[in-house]
Formats: sequence, structure tokens, C-alpha cells
Amino acid sequence: MRINVRTWAVAGSVALLSAIGAFYVTRPASPLQTSSSAELGGRDYAGVQAPDPLTAGEIGYQVPRDKIKAVDSPTFMAAAEAGFVPDRMPVIGVVGGGVAKAYPVPLLSRVEIVNDQIDGRAIAVTW
Repeated sequence: MRINVRTWAVAGSVALLSAIGAFYVTRPASPLQTSSSAELGGRDYAGVQAPDPLTAGEIGYQVPRDKIKAVDSPTFMAAAEAGFVPDRMPVIGVVGGGVAKAYPVPLLSRVEIVNDQIDGRAIAVTW
């Protein structure tokens, strides 16, 4: 069986056009196509609207309210005295009025909130 040049040319053109079409359909959307605030990003989702924001009544709690007590009167020590705390322990640091305080993230993961004062101003540290 013999295939002529025209058949090869048509088959090659179809394959090339198919590859170009597949590339065009699967390419990421450009920033210009995703910049509309009324739509979700991308040309494939032009008719999809963003969902309505949640209301307070739609938010559920896994832990009942006030079940985890806050730390209301934290005590602190100088960094030089805290030799038992690893050097690389993650902390949330607060600086104000020339005073610096560090709240260890592992502690905040258990109590979730610390009510404190810095330079006479009330602060709440949360995680």
C-alpha cells in the first residue's frame, strides 16, 4: 500500500492543529483574564459568581464558647533565665514602650489567647 504526499500533508496538518488546540485550551489564564473582581479567575469560569459571604449564624464552633480559658495575668522572666526554652522555639513577639515580650507558640496553641498589658495599654495575643 502506497500513501501519497498529500495524505501525509493532511495527516501532519491535522496533528499539528490538534496539538495547537490542546495547548490553547489547557494554557493558564493570563492576569488580564483573572483581574475582574466580579468573577472567579480564568476564562473557563466567566459565568461563575463568587459565593455570598458567611453570616455570623452560619459559623459553627467545634469547642463550646468560653470552654478554653484565657491567660489573664501572665508572668514573665528575663530571656537569660529561660534556659529551658529551646533557642529555635517559635514565639509571637510584642514590643511597646521599650518593653519586649515573647509568647511561645506551643503555649498559645493550648490556651489560644493571652490578655496582657504593655506600657499601660491592654493587648490580647492570640494564635
